[in-house]
Amino acid sequence: MECKVEKTQNANEVKLEITIEAEKFENAIKKVYFQSAKYFNIPGFRKGKAPQNIVERYYGKEIFYEDAFNDLVPAEYDKALKDNNIEAVSRPEIDIITMEKGQDLKFTATVQTKPEVELGKYKGIEIEKIEYNVKKEDIENELKSMQEQNARLVTVDDRAAENGDTATIDFDGYVDGKQFEGGKAEKYDLVLGSHSFIEGFEDQVVGMKIDEEKDVNVTFPKEYFSKELAGKPATFKVKLHELKKKELPELDDEFAKDVSEFDTLEELKNSIKEKQEKQNKDKEKYEKEDAAVKAVVENMKVEIPSGMVEMEIDNMMRDMEQRMSYQGLKMEQYLKMMNQTEEEFRKNYEPQAIDAIKSRLALEAVIKAEKIEATDDEVKAKIEEMAKNYGKEAKELEENENIKEYIKQGIENEKAMEFLVANSKEKKATKKTTMDVGVNGWFSSGNYPAVDLNDIFSKAMMINPVIYPVEYPDGSNPGFSQYQREFDSPYVTLTRRGYKTEYKTQINSNLKVTQDLDFWDWSKGFTAHALIAFDVRANQQLNYKVDDSTWKPAGRKNGDVWVDDGNLFDEAGNLILQEEYKGNSTVNFERDKQVYRTFYAEAALNYKRLFGGVHNVSGLLLFNMRDYRDANGDNLINSLPYKQMSLSSRVTYSYNDRYFIEGNVGYTGSENFSPGHRFGVFPAMAVGWVPSNEKFWASVAPYISFLKFRYSHGLVGSDSLGDTRFGFETEITSKNGYSNSWAQGGIGINKYGYQARWCTILKQDLGIEINFLNNDLAFVFDLFKEHRDKIFVSRNNLPLYAGFAVSASGNVGIVENKGFEASFEYNHQFGKDWTVSLRGNFTMNEDEIIENAEPAPAYPWLEKRGTNVLARFGYIAEGLYESEEEIKERNITQFGETYPGQLVKPGDIKYKDLNGDGHIDEYDMCKIGRGDVPKYYYGFGGDFRYKNIGVGILFQGTAGADRVMEGSGIRPFTSSTGGGTLYANITDRWSKDDPSNDNVFYPRLAWSSADPSNINNFQTSTWWQKDMSFLRLKQFTVSYYFPKAWTKKSFLSGGRFYIMGSNVLTFSKFKLWDPELNTNNGISYPNVSSYTIGVAINL
Repeated sequence: MECKVEKTQNANEVKLEITIEAEKFENAIKKVYFQSAKYFNIPGFRKGKAPQNIVERYYGKEIFYEDAFNDLVPAEYDKALKDNNIEAVSRPEIDIITMEKGQDLKFTATVQTKPEVELGKYKGIEIEKIEYNVKKEDIENELKSMQEQNARLVTVDDRAAENGDTATIDFDGYVDGKQFEGGKAEKYDLVLGSHSFIEGFEDQVVGMKIDEEKDVNVTFPKEYFSKELAGKPATFKVKLHELKKKELPELDDEFAKDVSEFDTLEELKNSIKEKQEKQNKDKEKYEKEDAAVKAVVENMKVEIPSGMVEMEIDNMMRDMEQRMSYQGLKMEQYLKMMNQTEEEFRKNYEPQAIDAIKSRLALEAVIKAEKIEATDDEVKAKIEEMAKNYGKEAKELEENENIKEYIKQGIENEKAMEFLVANSKEKKATKKTTMDVGVNGWFSSGNYPAVDLNDIFSKAMMINPVIYPVEYPDGSNPGFSQYQREFDSPYVTLTRRGYKTEYKTQINSNLKVTQDLDFWDWSKGFTAHALIAFDVRANQQLNYKVDDSTWKPAGRKNGDVWVDDGNLFDEAGNLILQEEYKGNSTVNFERDKQVYRTFYAEAALNYKRLFGGVHNVSGLLLFNMRDYRDANGDNLINSLPYKQMSLSSRVTYSYNDRYFIEGNVGYTGSENFSPGHRFGVFPAMAVGWVPSNEKFWASVAPYISFLKFRYSHGLVGSDSLGDTRFGFETEITSKNGYSNSWAQGGIGINKYGYQARWCTILKQDLGIEINFLNNDLAFVFDLFKEHRDKIFVSRNNLPLYAGFAVSASGNVGIVENKGFEASFEYNHQFGKDWTVSLRGNFTMNEDEIIENAEPAPAYPWLEKRGTNVLARFGYIAEGLYESEEEIKERNITQFGETYPGQLVKPGDIKYKDLNGDGHIDEYDMCKIGRGDVPKYYYGFGGDFRYKNIGVGILFQGTAGADRVMEGSGIRPFTSSTGGGTLYANITDRWSKDDPSNDNVFYPRLAWSSADPSNINNFQTSTWWQKDMSFLRLKQFTVSYYFPKAWTKKSFLSGGRFYIMGSNVLTFSKFKLWDPELNTNNGISYPNVSSYTIGVAINL
């Protein structure tokens, strides 16, 4: 036999070319012939007596090649590996070159080889401290287990079934009215409370009496192994035949004598302790060795061949099959129960196989590096121990070289692990200590127009788009405003006023250390953590500004017609321009920067522990502090850091997931209050009950699968003092008003100091959570109420004769808020193809001012108490005047008039005279709207999927919000120069040609803000107030999900192609602009409808 070896392009892979002599191949053919001759039946010969050449001539000469190859090659292949010191770790890929009778047999075998290991640090590695101590409760638990094992069952016939009883029952199960396989048994012994049956079954048997029959209703778990039953409701017809209860023996010396070789209970306890101490030592040894090997694996470098992994998985599966065979199961049955294919099962085992290979290679590398060997005496002793355990002769095992090698490797591995542990160091921070370090941030830079983008957008919205060209023929900048610059070109402002470069930086960093305090029995469940965080944000702008002159034509216009053409063009026909605003082309440089810093720290002690499997107790003690500084403060007060500090605690208890109670208290401090008054105490509590976890709920569960009631009641504090800080300080600033012999002016009070207090908010919430249809349909409903007391407000109700130089403030405001929130969610799969998910929510919020420290108004309709916080006060518009006769006949003066019709004209708005004094002024204002914050928020949508096609839809809406149309643009020609563009609805206005039509958007229009008609018509009134309610199709998505066939043999776990639209449709009575925009004149940048085609990939 000859063998040539060459490395392939793949790592850890070689190709052997093996040549076997023709004679050996001929002998192998003959051997196969003699072994199989008896099976050949050829005419003219007795069965099995045909010569070899006759058989080959009849069936073909190749008939014996394959068997001869399989008989001959394995031994020759193994010899080739051994002769060339090759350690194969995969099955060979065979490729036959020549296989012909009378010729040498030649073939190649490509095989993966054992990889080279680059051993990293293995001496002095750090492993966590591992220590297990025997606790008193461990001994008690062992004694309790021995009691259970030695308990006797006593028949019970004088009471109903209880948890812990052994009930002998008949049961017969039905799903959808039909019996199902495995759902029937007779005289079955069931331990109540063991949870060995479907959840809820045993609870319903509890309470039954002997010979009683009952229908037990349960629902199979969604993850139940049988797909036909998973998630389905079932009814079992149950009959109780017999009850037995456990009778535990007394824990005394007699018990010790009965169950052990000891005479006293104390001796038995000591024996248990010694046994557990030994078990703990063995456990410590195992875990330390495992940790040491893992540390070595982390430090080493090795490339594992795929074939090696596959062979390891094969070995694991063989072990698994053998273990299952002891339970009467075959691998095919097990895979079916687990709803897995063999390919999926092998894939799940892959990480475990790789870990096992790496550990084995790491130990082999350490054994080689440290020259660790098993002595003959050690091997002999181990063989004798094994022979004794298996009841065999030691000599028999010694003669088996494979067993000897296996034992030798085991001893060397054990020595290597002991070596690693002996040469390791314990980590100072144990596995009970974790440290998290977080740093994130971003940097950006960019060039932008020198003028703010909002200003440019406002100009574009305000200026008539055809008032002038983009630029004049000679390149000059157009502009019609000499002073206010209202008619500067937005294009020029965008492109010719210079630019600014912005640099923005934000860095967030934190360090958190968490310590598990589970060192002693009494501290089990305690953890502690400490956190510090530092954030910095910086912005810098470099502004390069240019403000060239603006120009307009020198000619004059009469309406739309140029009247002095002689001054409009020069002799050459060029447009004659005159300078409107005199600027210059000098580049002006300005710079600005803002820096903000925040420091935050917290420390907490947590407790969480479960007692007896039903008592869940938790607690928290938390301290935190925050220090925020605006380094850009323009005065002493603003430059000082903003500081808050708080100590809070929480205790919770729940019993068996049925009853819940929680208590909180916060002790919070703020610098806004004077020393001695800075801290406030804010307690809170909450309770909850889950009736659906009660035993009596079993009969209701098929209809209402979950029900929870909860209520919370607590105080929250607010340190807001409006625009001021340090409310206890009186501010004195320079004031004008008197003079002396040296200079004019003096000082005066700017703000009175006041012993400000915490504003308190009493919050109450009553909630209900209820699920139907096996939790497919879920509803959540919350009623909430807030009482906000001691709000810091201006004391405008103080009389003038009190002599205050400025308005004083105090904690006297009161506001109440109430409402409800409701939501639902429905998820269900219909068959195997249809999946439906629906959801919706609705919120109502209503607030009311109880006290605002305002003086009693002259008329009740001016009272703001009893209205909402953002309530809008204005005039009630009663239409438009049709004629001067109507003005005089109505006999009401408006806004500065001394007689009717002095300033008001036909087409102007007429207002309601609430107090009947014949004059419209501030005493005729009343509440006309609730403001721009909606009273109602709602949304609904869903996802629908059929096989691989999915559709998603989301609607959002609000109601109970209104705005008053005001500002440039929506109120045309109201600036001092009459500037302002016009909306498309400008034709919807009052006209003298149809004076009685007041069903228009605009009243009579006038020029400039000083015109009396504009003063009259653009008051805040119901004329300009518009309902901003809307319903929006916020998102609509159509998706095609990747078929499973695409992901089975790829790196993908899933994905989809999709088409998505955002802000697709809006339904609203208000049509001028998007009602969701926070603007009263529509010049804010609009919400954009967008449509996206994309692909989402899950790796």
